[in-house]
Amino acid sequence: MALRVLCGEIKPTDSKGKAIILFNPHRVSGDGMGIDLCESGSTGKFRAIPDKFVQIKEFMLIKANSVVPGFNYEPLTISSNSCDEQMLEVSWACGHAGKINTLSYLIFGEAEDG
Repeated sequence: MALRVLCGEIKPTDSKGKAIILFNPHRVSGDGMGIDLCESGSTGKFRAIPDKFVQIKEFMLIKANSVVPGFNYEPLTISSNSCDEQMLEVSWACGHAGKINTLSYLIFGEAEDG
């Protein structure tokens, strides 16, 4: 059994969007730019859907003191929509009072020897 680990960051280009993290080769496409991409262990394909963690690394409040009664504030959301042995899709949305500067991710699982 060989272990494969992928990690990196996504810098969103907009307050709402989605990005695809491709595993072979390891890269990011979509509404975010991949930065500091790293991989360790096997270079082979994942044998099954890998484990994954996605989190907000850096968030900025744009209007910290702008609470307006009756205004419908949009929630901050981040989700991993779909994942298989070849890719992970990540989406995010951020309301008017903030901005997601960076998301980070960690993907790992059993892979073919490579």
